[in-house]
Amino acid sequence: MAVSDNTFSMSTMFNALPNPTETSGYIPPPGFAPRASATPLHAALFNLMTDGDGVSYFKEMISKSDKTELQRMASLLTSDSDYFMSIVTNKCGSRRVQKLLGKSDDVDAFFCAAILRRFLHITTDKYASYVTIRAMVVFDKVMKKALYEHILYHALDLACDQHGCIALNDIITDADDPYYRDQLLELVASNALRLSNDASGNFVVQHVLTLYDSRCIHNIAVNLYGQCIELSFKKYGSYIVEKLLEVEESMVVVVVELLGCDGDRSRNTSMAVSDNTFSMSTMFNALPNPTETSGYIPPPGFAPRASATPLHAALFNLMTDGDGVSYFKEMISKSDKTELQRMASLLTSDSDYFMSIVTNKCGSRRVQKLLGKSDDVDAFFCAAILRRFLHITTDKYASYVTIRAMVVFDKVMKKALYEHILYHALDLACDQHGCIALNDIITDADDPYYRDQLLELVASNALRLSNDASGNFVVQHVLTLYDSRCIHNIAVNLYGQCIELSFKKYGSYIVEKLLEVEESMVVVVVELLGCDGDRLMRLARNEFGNFVVVKALRFTKEMRMDLFWGLVQKLMPFIHLLRRSHGNNIANILDTFRLRC
Repeated sequence: MAVSDNTFSMSTMFNALPNPTETSGYIPPPGFAPRASATPLHAALFNLMTDGDGVSYFKEMISKSDKTELQRMASLLTSDSDYFMSIVTNKCGSRRVQKLLGKSDDVDAFFCAAILRRFLHITTDKYASYVTIRAMVVFDKVMKKALYEHILYHALDLACDQHGCIALNDIITDADDPYYRDQLLELVASNALRLSNDASGNFVVQHVLTLYDSRCIHNIAVNLYGQCIELSFKKYGSYIVEKLLEVEESMVVVVVELLGCDGDRSRNTSMAVSDNTFSMSTMFNALPNPTETSGYIPPPGFAPRASATPLHAALFNLMTDGDGVSYFKEMISKSDKTELQRMASLLTSDSDYFMSIVTNKCGSRRVQKLLGKSDDVDAFFCAAILRRFLHITTDKYASYVTIRAMVVFDKVMKKALYEHILYHALDLACDQHGCIALNDIITDADDPYYRDQLLELVASNALRLSNDASGNFVVQHVLTLYDSRCIHNIAVNLYGQCIELSFKKYGSYIVEKLLEVEESMVVVVVELLGCDGDRLMRLARNEFGNFVVVKALRFTKEMRMDLFWGLVQKLMPFIHLLRRSHGNNIANILDTFRLRC
């Protein structure tokens, strides 16, 4: 009870550490579930780290812990490899360990040692692998170097594992050490054939090709020469060959192999490629001739031209042609999941190219039609949105792609988007298009945790947003959701500024909405009653402020007569000044009660 009632005060918990002579030899194995033979401290910490309902509890505890307490926690978490594995292989456990990384070098040192002890097991686990990925972002150079050495040693094992390949791709992308980045790219290139034929490894080859490192692309092409045709008969192998065709130097290697094979094999290859290409087969059969190919990637505002690959140009026209609605619908209706996945892959293969489509009115609408077709298709679009999240979500047309994604994506992809939304929420709120997207996202939010986080963020920044041309619409919007906690927090954060806001057009709208709920109405009216009479008179005569005063009189009369009479008595001495001004309607209300005063 002490632990549960005391927000897991870390000092309380660690004061219960056993003396060395009392320490049990029992170490929890993977999949550890607390039981009588486990030390109570291990059991309590395991529950803290893995309890699915304990997110806020964990955050509160961490926020109240100093460096020494966090260091002791890290020490206990990593004291045994099996115990550490049982936590990081748990979905919640992995996320919470990631939250602890980067708190201090001393804390990181414990986790670094624990990761290194079970490096391969951790980095090939569905959930634990994200601990390694996070570590490679926040650890200092010395600890990163130790991890890089293990990554290089186990790179092929990681590449050929279904979860390890994802981790390796992320690590290569984020690698901030030129030496180790080049070493990893060289290792992938020199093993390109083996990896291209592996169910997981081919994703690593595909990924490094998208990094457009000319030396790496050249080395992969050279190492695959003589095998490109064979790879082209396979689903994922064909993706690798297609990517090689996008760069002139590697394209030459592939085409030379095609030209050098016997005619029958070449015919079978071309048929395999065209038959296997999404029922948009006519589009993909229009692959450019070697002499026509360029490394051009369309920029924002892309309009097809001679220097663009015909395939990019054809897909751009399909997505953006204002007269092509029925043609697009027919094509999509005839395409299976694999074909749609290839289309999504090409649409999102380059961020600038993707932006040129979604910032187009028709392009945005058609991308929205593709969202939700399958998780595999959504995964491509999710990654593309995350890469240019702020640019997309603040664009007039592209923002609706994010809005649609937040409705149809699965929970995992939504979570990734929610994290970006929280991080960029204020930037979105203060943008003319971003504020509309943010309002829709808050309204449709189906995750209570993230919805509360967004409402809290708006409330805590209510004053800044209320004074912003776009941000005030977000404050107005959340007030219409009638979330009592949010309304209370907004009122508290605007106390002392309500009169100033009431002199402004959009600010007055916010104050009027606060007057519609009794609890927040009291906050506003107390401020009105507390100001000097001359200022209240000027507010009542103001073109925007008069509506606030009228609403204050109307709602106090309905809900709080004591406050109503307070306003009447404060305004009555100025009734003659209110006539023949924007405050004339207030004067008329006061006339009704003049005799009573």
